[in-house]
Amino acid sequence: MSSSQYRLRECESSTCTEHTEYICETCPRAICFKCAESHVNDLKTIDHKIVTYRSKYEYTPSQENCAKHFGSVYEMYCTFCELPVCFKCTEHENHMLVDIQKQYETKRQQYEKSIDSIRKEILYSERFLLSDIKDDIKRCHTTFSLYRSKMLIKAQRVKDYMLSGFHFKYRCLGHLAHIQIYEDNVTQSSAVKFLSSVKKPCPLFKRCSPYFAYCSQLVVTKCLIDKDVIDFLSLVQSKEREIRKVIKESLLKLMPNCPELYETMTVTCVLHCRHISFVTSDQFWISDKKCNLSLTNKMGDILCELTDVCSGVGFHTVNDENELLYIDTKNNINKLSTDLKGHTIFIQTSDRTWVFLCLYWSSLTEELLVGMRGQLKDTFKVTRYSRYGQLKNTIQYNDTKLKLCLYPRFLTVNNNLDVVVSGPGAVLVTDHRGNHRFSYTGHPSASAFLPQGLCTDALSHILVCETKTHTVQLIDVDGKFLFHLLIRPSGIFYPYNLRYDAKTHRLWVMSFNKIYVYRYLTQKDILADKTSDNTNETNAHDQIQVSSTVKPQEEKGSLNVFKPPKLHHTFSVDGAVRCIHISFVKPENAWISDDKDNIIFTNSKGDNLHHVKRKSRNHGIHTVNSDSELIYIDDENNIKKLLKDKKATMIFLANNSKWRLLCIYWSEPTDSLLVGMSHKPLRYQKREPNIQDIQGLKIYKKSVVCSNVTRYNKIGEKIQTIQYDKTGQEMYRHPLYITENNNGDVVVSDNEEAIVVTDSRGIYCFTYTGHPSGSELSARGVCTDSLSNILIVDTKTKTVHMINQHGKFLGYLLKDLQEIENVSCLCYDVTASRLWVGSWTNNKVTVYRHIDQTDALTDEAQSCLDEDTLGSCSRTNPTF
Repeated sequence: MSSSQYRLRECESSTCTEHTEYICETCPRAICFKCAESHVNDLKTIDHKIVTYRSKYEYTPSQENCAKHFGSVYEMYCTFCELPVCFKCTEHENHMLVDIQKQYETKRQQYEKSIDSIRKEILYSERFLLSDIKDDIKRCHTTFSLYRSKMLIKAQRVKDYMLSGFHFKYRCLGHLAHIQIYEDNVTQSSAVKFLSSVKKPCPLFKRCSPYFAYCSQLVVTKCLIDKDVIDFLSLVQSKEREIRKVIKESLLKLMPNCPELYETMTVTCVLHCRHISFVTSDQFWISDKKCNLSLTNKMGDILCELTDVCSGVGFHTVNDENELLYIDTKNNINKLSTDLKGHTIFIQTSDRTWVFLCLYWSSLTEELLVGMRGQLKDTFKVTRYSRYGQLKNTIQYNDTKLKLCLYPRFLTVNNNLDVVVSGPGAVLVTDHRGNHRFSYTGHPSASAFLPQGLCTDALSHILVCETKTHTVQLIDVDGKFLFHLLIRPSGIFYPYNLRYDAKTHRLWVMSFNKIYVYRYLTQKDILADKTSDNTNETNAHDQIQVSSTVKPQEEKGSLNVFKPPKLHHTFSVDGAVRCIHISFVKPENAWISDDKDNIIFTNSKGDNLHHVKRKSRNHGIHTVNSDSELIYIDDENNIKKLLKDKKATMIFLANNSKWRLLCIYWSEPTDSLLVGMSHKPLRYQKREPNIQDIQGLKIYKKSVVCSNVTRYNKIGEKIQTIQYDKTGQEMYRHPLYITENNNGDVVVSDNEEAIVVTDSRGIYCFTYTGHPSGSELSARGVCTDSLSNILIVDTKTKTVHMINQHGKFLGYLLKDLQEIENVSCLCYDVTASRLWVGSWTNNKVTVYRHIDQTDALTDEAQSCLDEDTLGSCSRTNPTF
């Protein structure tokens, strides 16, 4: 007997050796049943498409035999009876018959969404529901056991009481027989006859005194008739059995770490994304500030465009039938059918004193909410309309607490039916009746609050874009600030609007013509303890805002920090108007640029020893190399070098590209020049056919380049470009000042909003956005000292922030000092440990000593800075 060997394909998961039953077409990889189940439940891969192995390779299974006719196989399908049939099933001859395989494919496609929902949602949630039921059963057993013990105690008392009257046993036997007959008549009758029969107690009870004397209490004094009983029973209301559902809070939780960037898309149909409405997870309507409204997909294909739209922001939404609702230029609300052809007026304006501003379709209540503003001053309201366009009720914002938001721009509905409205100055929340619940006016440390787009998630959190600090703030259902979900993230810089995808539980963040998709929710482990899970959730997000506690390295501990910095001397620069940038020249000279495009060479007395004239003003446009030669950016966007004798210049780097040079810094340890540059982004860019994959991150289009930092060697050859972080996102928006730390870190003051730090290899370390985390920062000049601390000029608070090399906020180095006004720039003299500080108000330069050379670093000196604050962000460990 011959035998054949068959090889079964094993699951491609790293920790599984089971046989393959499914294939993920998105990954792609072959997986077993168990791994396929976890694959579709994981939020990282919840939108992946799972198919059976045989359907992928069009495997035709063996034909099945007919149950009625032996030896015949099912070949056709009766659409009338909805049964498979064979050629001998003559009772179906006059019915509509189709090929069974074609009908199988048709039915499978019809139920594909249902099967997908069962795989990804129902099976997963039912496990938690089963776990809750088991907990309820345990609680019921415990509760019932308590009642059972009490019943046993009472039963024992009755038993003891009856035994005491044992001599009446034979006397009562005859009566018990009559009582049994009476009991049978009562128990076997209807409810009406039963209540009528107990109007008087059984007469036999009175003969068994004194043991049955208590039965006289059963006498019904009020005569009951059938009609009264029927009326009484009609008052009894039966409650319908409800379907037990698992709440989202039992399934999801916040991720313990920072949000993960899942994918990024560049939208070609609009210039600046302002609002988005989901049709599906792959198709969406998107609008910009130019009033362009387009239907597009993740690949950037434009499926439909509308022009007759209003000039608002959140002026469109999508209902449960995937129909677009939008405000047109005539102040009406139109509806576009799913075939993108039929336009109808859903709500026509009757009162011209009110202007429609924003829309939101609530799937919870199947209602359309419309935010509108009146022509009268300080009046606005939100109205509810049914799915047929009928007015249901109005929330009038007349209360003083509600007048914080006078121009509703975006609105949404939370899971508890709260109405959430975003407008200039506040986020207002009312219940579904219109009663004011709370007004969120931003983080307590913020000086101003300018909210834009907002949304709610499955856990009833409210997420708000704040344009003043460029953050995404997360608050709970009662208005309590939890933490900053995003703080000027790389590539986004200016988050403007949000959308929550309820199917994949991902957050879409819009900025300019890009959309960034983040994961910040994860699934709970069914085996994990719920109590400890909630505790870990809170602690994890408390740690997001806590900075690194790493102290400055002790090998550099021969230097101490003064409190406050000691004033060394002050001088005025002859011929300068204001101080914009300082480049130090040994031993006590400096090049200083002012507001009149002069670069002046001066000494510690302020003498004008030499100057270079330019036509355009910039920020960190000059530096000094190791040979004490001035290197600067000229008016032709080239980098020139002024020789040491200050009589001749030469072109160090001829810039023939479209890049605009913004700032430079000479690195003495590496004898190289760091150059920050930028170029104007293209408005439109054709989509490329290929898809990049950077460390598993999907990018459907190449990012439009904005800014970078390029390193050149001493002869002007490019040796390094620093531009993207590990996720492929841009780190810089518009570099103004650049410097290098003692450990080789590249420190950039970017667009007056943040300090971006990378290591010498260009790997992203951290971003500092002020103190506390997420505060408004107006960063100008930046330098580093001998302890590798980073000193930052903040023109908003008119102070100098000091952070360590890991991004921890140490304190305000210069604050409320009389000798200098409006700090604008600074430079550090490493040799003498002195800090040169320039003023924006006048031509004064003040020199301080904030570091003292001693033999050891004492705890007293180290704690001299402000101790009432913590840093804003922690340094991330480089990954290779």
